[in-house]
Amino acid sequence: DAKTDDDDDRCTITGPAGASVIASTSAASLALKNLVLTGGERGVHVDATVVGGGAYTLALTNVETRGHTEDGVDVAVDGADAFTMLFNDVVVHDSGDEGVSVQLADTSTVDVSLRNVRISASGHHGALFLDTATGARTYTVHESWFDANQGSGLRIDGANNVDGGPLAVRIDETTSTNNRFDGVELLQDGDSFDVAIDDVVLDNNGHSGVYVESIADDGSPLSFKLEDAVVSNNELSGVNVTHSGLGDVAAGVLRVVADNNGGSGVLVTDGGAGTNTG
Repeated sequence: DAKTDDDDDRCTITGPAGASVIASTSAASLALKNLVLTGGERGVHVDATVVGGGAYTLALTNVETRGHTEDGVDVAVDGADAFTMLFNDVVVHDSGDEGVSVQLADTSTVDVSLRNVRISASGHHGALFLDTATGARTYTVHESWFDANQGSGLRIDGANNVDGGPLAVRIDETTSTNNRFDGVELLQDGDSFDVAIDDVVLDNNGHSGVYVESIADDGSPLSFKLEDAVVSNNELSGVNVTHSGLGDVAAGVLRVVADNNGGSGVLVTDGGAGTNTG
């Protein structure tokens, strides 16, 4: 919990690594507060191996990273029974690679919360989650902003994770615009996939406003709901939801503006054998 006596009330640390934690531990909780991290390779670097299982919690509050040559925030956690990530009032700007990169291996349950997070001008994705966890996974994004990233604004990647547990994504009061790829990109391969997006602006992206891909060879269902949204002026579709496999699909689109897109306004494709509900 770093503070200074100036009006900003934050401590500024300039590279080569603003806050670096590399540890082999049984269980851990890492909290960073009131920091401005500039220059060098990474703003925050966490590389944790949880020996014998246990929980790992990472919390950032009132933290800003900017001008790093690699990732603004780089997190790798291996072997946790439970991984919890809490970001509140976090700014990540002008990272050379990912704005936020999270890689999870041999991990069971996942609970990620992004609240008032602003990620912009990253060299690749704004926020990238490579999720190979085997248990239930929940991602919540509230009042956040992704802009002008060279990949997708937000990418949650559970593709090729056939052993993965249920994946639930909740996004509200969020903007993702002017990204080179998708505004929001969500991928799931394995268990049930539940997506609810509300009160968002996902426009002027190089691919789609929101892209959802579900592969359910085991018969797991996909539930997708989008309401009170603007998904316009994207190079491809405003909304592109694709499903394959054996599971059922339920899709709802309510009070959505989807105009001037290069492809479809709203496209839902089900190549599977389950039932569909719209």
